[in-house]
Amino acid sequence: MQKGKITERSLTILAHVAFWLVLTLFYYISNRLTGRLEYFWSSTAIIMPIDLLAVYFTAYFLVPRYLMRQKWMAFLSSFTISVAGFLLLERAAYYYIITPYIYGVPKVEEPF
Repeated sequence: MQKGKITERSLTILAHVAFWLVLTLFYYISNRLTGRLEYFWSSTAIIMPIDLLAVYFTAYFLVPRYLMRQKWMAFLSSFTISVAGFLLLERAAYYYIITPYIYGVPKVEEPF
């Protein structure tokens, strides 16, 4: 490798870091606008791994397996199911972990 030359791998790593920094900035702004800035790091630490799984599952599994091979319906159905699954996982994290333990608001028990 030549000194000072930017490799494709370096650009890939830089793109990944930039993407996750932008997403973290989005969470920061979102927490700031909702008045929950003091919970930023703790809630982001719980939600970010779910986002990591969702993004890399899509980018490294669904896209090469279905989208790049032009299997449109397989991609669309798999993507829809995975989005629904990851959204449910995030909602469960908010309901069972973030709301009661970080925000300090007790869960509302269902009457039945």
